[in-house]
Amino acid sequence: LQLAQAKEAIDHGRRWTFQHYDNQILAENDYYRAYFEMRNHQYELLRTMQTCLDEGNGQLEEREALHDIIAATAKLLGEETPSATLMTAVKKIKRNLLQNPLASSNDGLVMRNETLLFARSLGELLNTKRQFALVVNAQK
Repeated sequence: LQLAQAKEAIDHGRRWTFQHYDNQILAENDYYRAYFEMRNHQYELLRTMQTCLDEGNGQLEEREALHDIIAATAKLLGEETPSATLMTAVKKIKRNLLQNPLASSNDGLVMRNETLLFARSLGELLNTKRQFALVVNAQK
């Protein structure tokens, strides 16, 4: 899905959730509300990540590693899949970026900063997913 289509689907789900929630007298079902709030937050993170990809150019070793993590995330991360391994990989990339010497050119600095922002956003996206899974599992 394109991000705009994903946002439309999330907004539709949020409207349905609020309407459904308002129609309940006694039952409280916060699952769908929490789910769509999580997805909306993830959408905002994806927008940030897309901007980083659009503005970043050039090659960094960390960008290759991020590519691998994104591919693994797309393949492995489902509602029940824990993201601890992926989060560890993102933390390693962020640590490497922060420990590497600063680039001498403006383009190099921009690339490093965009990659770091992308890695932070991906880490937050995974953490948001993990937090939601913890809440859902605690309610079972």
